[in-house]
Amino acid sequence: MTDTGTVPEKPDNLFWQMTCLSGEVFFVAATALGLMATQSAVPRWSLLVPMAQVAYNLKNSLIWCLFYKTFSPVGKPIELMKTDAVTILGLTAVYLHHFFTAPGVKSQ
Repeated sequence: MTDTGTVPEKPDNLFWQMTCLSGEVFFVAATALGLMATQSAVPRWSLLVPMAQVAYNLKNSLIWCLFYKTFSPVGKPIELMKTDAVTILGLTAVYLHHFFTAPGVKSQ
């Protein structure tokens, strides 16, 4: 875990592409969630943004907590991801419950 967050000695294009993509995804999701938080009601389809975010986070939790022997460069899990997974699972349950049970919003 000491290599986490460090730049490799000879980073390739994939490293930089994934770094930029991660930053962009974070910015877009944060902007969308921030705009949704300022509204009193949002259309049901707008919940696809946070569901996509939790799906991405759950994928990372699976990779770093369960499949670390295959995917981790050092063959060790990232222990902090277990806490992240519990948090994200809770949020996923809230989002899914709201998505399927919230009353519809009528267009004005």
